[in-house]
Amino acid sequence: MKKILFIFILFLVGCGSKSSTTPETVVGLSTPAGADLISDNSSSSANLGALNYYAAFTDAGTDYTKDTARSYLYVDKASDSMEIVDIILCIINKTAQSQIPNDKYLAVLNVNLCSDTNSNTPFIVNMTMQTSRASNSQPQNSKIMYTKDDASIRIDSAVNKEPTTTNPYGELTIAFSDGTTSSTTYDDGSLKISQNGANTNLEFIYKVDYRSNGNADWGSTPYDDEYHYRYLDSYISSDGSAGLAKVGYVDIIDASKKLTYKLNWNATHIAQYDYDTNDALTASSCKSRTSFSEQVTNYNLYDTDGERIDITTSVYGFYTDSSNVTQRAYISKRYGWFSGEETGSSRPTTITTSDGTQLSISYDSDDSGNYDSDNDGTFATITGMTLSDPIRFINQTISGSNIVYNDSTSSGTAYTINWGGYSGTYFWGIPVVTINQAMIDETSLRKFNINDGTQITDTLGVNYILKQMHIQKTPLAVASSNCSTLTANAVDNESNITSKTASNIITVDTGWTMPAIAGNNPKVIDGVLQF
Repeated sequence: MKKILFIFILFLVGCGSKSSTTPETVVGLSTPAGADLISDNSSSSANLGALNYYAAFTDAGTDYTKDTARSYLYVDKASDSMEIVDIILCIINKTAQSQIPNDKYLAVLNVNLCSDTNSNTPFIVNMTMQTSRASNSQPQNSKIMYTKDDASIRIDSAVNKEPTTTNPYGELTIAFSDGTTSSTTYDDGSLKISQNGANTNLEFIYKVDYRSNGNADWGSTPYDDEYHYRYLDSYISSDGSAGLAKVGYVDIIDASKKLTYKLNWNATHIAQYDYDTNDALTASSCKSRTSFSEQVTNYNLYDTDGERIDITTSVYGFYTDSSNVTQRAYISKRYGWFSGEETGSSRPTTITTSDGTQLSISYDSDDSGNYDSDNDGTFATITGMTLSDPIRFINQTISGSNIVYNDSTSSGTAYTINWGGYSGTYFWGIPVVTINQAMIDETSLRKFNINDGTQITDTLGVNYILKQMHIQKTPLAVASSNCSTLTANAVDNESNITSKTASNIITVDTGWTMPAIAGNNPKVIDGVLQF
């Protein structure tokens, strides 16, 4: 289960010198940093072929030894909705509203920090925030407008109880709506988390409309249709040991087109029941909660002494343009992007990073565009920082003994990475293969996993060591007898779980007017309070 952040700070209200009582100090309520529907319940983290020999990098205290892989569970169609829930909770958490319970302010977030993407290019959104909490006995409320290109996303949240060790998600409601400047709605949804004794009820509804100008939609199934809604209603033990859930996908134009999934799990197994548009059972499966198929989605790179390779191939930050508007910048050694579209002498010479650090930038005067046009190896340099080129691995052969294949390739087969690299945060070059066309959400898997401790040599002849850092686990199918007590009827009979319609979406406050914020300086950047 993802680590829950508990952040508290006092927001001091003014008090008169002649008052006989001290005014209440209003404290913000924290929110969960994310959520898992069904957590990884295996006894240990997956290693997928750890090395079995001694080398210097395996010594106690090395970065290689200390770094631990993060694993996450993929549970068929339920995982799609939970990924959205996870991102929404992370965005709310990184507004730092728990530290600013009553204010109007600007926040900037790289949304990639809230997803499992391995992209090294930031996805920046600008958020206008208004938070309010009347007293320490009242909910913590926030209203958010965040913009990206021509889209404007409204989010309302109300936190009633913050997370605790016995109630890891707290109690809250979140409503969101996505529209363009033409007020055409594309996404609407809501999330409600409530506590009932030792159980947590998580309800999520999400409607999408990706049709062109309202024209008829297409899609062979409701979950890849252009105009549909999905819901997840779950009832989970707060310790993560057991739970029930119903997941639905419904075509909005024709509600008879739907797919429904019922999940019932205990500490060791997960039962899944699939239903078609006529609510007829089409398939049932029993899956292990302790045994998985696993694909590694990212690795760290180390030198042969076990020191983590710490290179910076790019930076992003913010600058103020000639019209005093806050803009975004992405700069690498050989390339630059500026949201204000500056070129030449108008390019910013100073940017501020997400942690508030100011960086001074100089540019190669011989480059005619925003890239290394003269091919001398440098477009930009940053004072006090070394920008590096990615580490390249071309025609690098990895022995079959260091590879675990996810497709039908014979065990022990060597593989040559034709074009690979490492950015300091992401290792690329492993191909993606189609495993099962029938499983829409599982078509793409990395062809193989590279064992921990594998040595790889770059184009300059330098040796490095790989270690797995992100592992996606998909529960393995087991005999149905293991799920004999995990019935679909138990899901149907649970009063806290119901089918949902689009009308169950909690709407955002349409009467809210986005406040004007004095100045252009974000108070929060990537969840960090700046001032």
